Amino acid sequence: MADNQGAVSWERIGDVTVMRFNAKRITDIEFSKQASAELDDFVQQIGGKVIFSLENVNFLSSVGISILVEFNLKLRTAGGRLKIGDIQPLVWDIFRSIELHRAMDLFQTRGEAMTAFNMGQ
Repeated sequence: MADNQGAVSWERIGDVTVMRFNAKRITDIEFSKQASAELDDFVQQIGGKVIFSLENVNFLSSVGISILVEFNLKLRTAGGRLKIGDIQPLVWDIFRSIELHRAMDLFQTRGEAMTAFNMGQ
């Protein structure tokens, strides 16, 4: 099962859902509202293990960071786990500068995130 409409796309790979933003720059409040609503629906209907791939995102403002932090909190509350992977260098620098790696599981590649799930991390 997969959903590729709206602000967020996702696909299942085994027991892990891989999600992506359907935009390269995450800066817009309207996009944020749509993405947040879609992610809320996902948490309520599916949940579980999630890798959020940022492979297509080349810029993430505080709006985008807020979406991910909120999604992480809601997913954890529902018993799920989030790992973020495929982080582009500029976005990685932003995450490191605000020390997001202290609050969330960040991986430079999706493969590293998948390995962490497979190892029970």
